[in-house]
Amino acid sequence: MKKYAAIIILTCLVLLSCDKENEIKPETAFIKASVNGIETVFNVLPEEQLNYIAIGQNYFAITLYKGEPSYETWVFVVSNVDIDKIKLPFTIKGPNSDFSGQSPEFYTAIYDPNDGPYGRGIAGARSNDNEISVTLTSVKGDVIKGTFEGSGFSNGEFQAKLPRLKL
Repeated sequence: MKKYAAIIILTCLVLLSCDKENEIKPETAFIKASVNGIETVFNVLPEEQLNYIAIGQNYFAITLYKGEPSYETWVFVVSNVDIDKIKLPFTIKGPNSDFSGQSPEFYTAIYDPNDGPYGRGIAGARSNDNEISVTLTSVKGDVIKGTFEGSGFSNGEFQAKLPRLKL
């Protein structure tokens, strides 16, 4: 009887751990949205993380890959924002025609660098000239979370544990 109980418990633990493998943990970077009606998730970190995914003095940037066998890349940049000094939730809403470089800005793009001689843009928008908004909802230590919407993107979410660049 004890042998069967142990097997049942072990089986349950294995099944529960399988479900948790697909869970997105706070330190796991992801960008997801419905992009022109297609559910899209990018969650593979580039090999040179510090060049592509970091918190700088007045910006943060996330670059993620879709994963094998695709080389599709999703870039997500918020600039002119000091994430340690803003009041949450913090929203950047476009279009904002201030090109002075002083107002908060948001840029996102999905592209395939291996498609054609110059790559292929799949989707993209920036807050300067598109109806798009991004809301930073949580900054806890180096983990940033938020949502975005507009210009072909709907139900967008992102989160990433980002290293801080020391300048």
